Amino acid sequence: MATLAELQAELALYETARNSALQAQSYGIAGRNKTMAALKDLQAQIESLRSRISRLTTPGSGTVAPIFIPGGD
Repeated sequence: MATLAELQAELALYETARNSALQAQSYGIAGRNKTMAALKDLQAQIESLRSRISRLTTPGSGTVAPIFIPGGD
């Protein structure tokens, strides 16, 4: 499972990619062409990451941390 920091870093990358795709979907230089990722795919991944981050940062979101009780068997 990814850590909160890893999810936040991945989210930042996807948001940067989405912003780049919004500026230009494709371009060509010296006979070479570059096409950006599909906006709908980027947005779907961004929403997925935001949801995962929310589950990690929201108390009572269904994630239960184990409790260690010294001397408990």
